[in-house]
Amino acid sequence: MMKKLVFMLVVIAVLLVACGPTDADCDSAWRQLDVEPGDEGTIMSLLINQEWPPDSVGAAVKNCIETGWTGWR
Repeated sequence: MMKKLVFMLVVIAVLLVACGPTDADCDSAWRQLDVEPGDEGTIMSLLINQEWPPDSVGAAVKNCIETGWTGWR
C-alpha cells in the first residue's frame, strides 16, 4: 500500500513539472517583450500585478515568474 502511494506521488510530481513552462519558453516570451536594459524590474512588477488574457505574452511571462523562472534578471 505504501509503495503505491509513493509511486502515485512521484507520478503526480513528474506531471506537474512536465506541464510547467520550460526555461526556453520563458526566455522566448521575455524576448518578445523587448525590454530595455535597466527596465527589467519595472516590467516584471507590471506583469505580475495585472491580469492578462490567457493566450497573451504577458500571461506567459507572468506564469513563468510565478513558477520560479528568474531569467528576466
